[in-house]
Amino acid sequence: DGVSPRAVDLLPIFQTGVPNLRPYQLATGKPANNPLAAGKPFINNFLPTFGDMLRLNMAVPVTPRMINGSPNPDFSSLGLIKAAVLGLTDSRFTSSGTALQFIPNMDGFPNGRRLEDDVTTIELQAVGGVVLAAIGLWYDDYNGSGSPVTPQLLNVLNFNAGVTQNDTLLKTQFPFVQAPWRGFTGNPYVGPRSNDPLPVNFLNFTADKTGQKVTLRWQVTNEVNNDHYDVEQSLGGGVFVSIGTVKAAGGSGVNNYELLHPNPSLSKTNFYRIKQVDKDGKFSYSPIRLVKFTSKNLITITPNPAVDFIRVFSNESNLNIHLFDGSGRKMATKVLSGGTVQFDISRMAKGVYTVVAESKGVKLETTKIVKQ
Repeated sequence: DGVSPRAVDLLPIFQTGVPNLRPYQLATGKPANNPLAAGKPFINNFLPTFGDMLRLNMAVPVTPRMINGSPNPDFSSLGLIKAAVLGLTDSRFTSSGTALQFIPNMDGFPNGRRLEDDVTTIELQAVGGVVLAAIGLWYDDYNGSGSPVTPQLLNVLNFNAGVTQNDTLLKTQFPFVQAPWRGFTGNPYVGPRSNDPLPVNFLNFTADKTGQKVTLRWQVTNEVNNDHYDVEQSLGGGVFVSIGTVKAAGGSGVNNYELLHPNPSLSKTNFYRIKQVDKDGKFSYSPIRLVKFTSKNLITITPNPAVDFIRVFSNESNLNIHLFDGSGRKMATKVLSGGTVQFDISRMAKGVYTVVAESKGVKLETTKIVKQ
């Protein structure tokens, strides 16, 4: 309601967003025993106004997960809580006094929602008053001398809600989130000892033109109860028919499959999906992929082969253009709207790369390029 004692922290955290105004600045740079003074700017561009939803600051840079191929030690699932800790304890940020800096994880919850963010832990830490301590309103067991990082504050900072990381990998393409685990079956609740296996996870599925044929490839994991895959095609209208069956290899590791469709339609759009069928008859579907054989390409890429850069041209609007290396790792993504986009490939290793045009989650065209 804006007047209760906790309105100073819970209100901006969960409703208005954190403004760069006193006292919403880190204790770094504040005079001793004056938490209301100006301190280290924490996050910017919010107005302390009421709204019906949590604000999102799109100006905050993304914290990279990886640096030079290795996990970024600054990235944390604790979002702004970790950003506050860095702003209070890390010499890269404490030595600059009250200067505005972009601290890692400022893009995290509750300023936005990253898939890895431990939202439950962050919210409970916030309710526990950790933000008050961050701006200099220390815990009751701080007597005014020595370190304000008291046992009570450490208890909150070290708290976790029990689940500290995802139990499966994120997908490599939108929507990135894996399908839900299958629920329990039977009359009684049997908890973790349920014999109902987890569903197959599709890690990747591609449909690529090979001359006047289509090569379908998919990568899956957790095939504990899987029996086979039905590869299905549709020419529109939502009606799919089976064009082939592939026996499942089984196991809990990662398996790769491939099927060649020798006679796709050359005049209509071909839609493909994979139906995975369990031994007990249960089934689920992969995402849908699209292949068109037309005299006019959706995208044009020049030069190819290339050394320093490639340009992608198209008359279509709102295309997502993805660049993948030979192992399927996404190197870059740009949005193309009726014009051209350019990719700098000068620092990439020599080899074959794949350019994918995608719209609304459906792959529209795939083209190979050679980096010399």
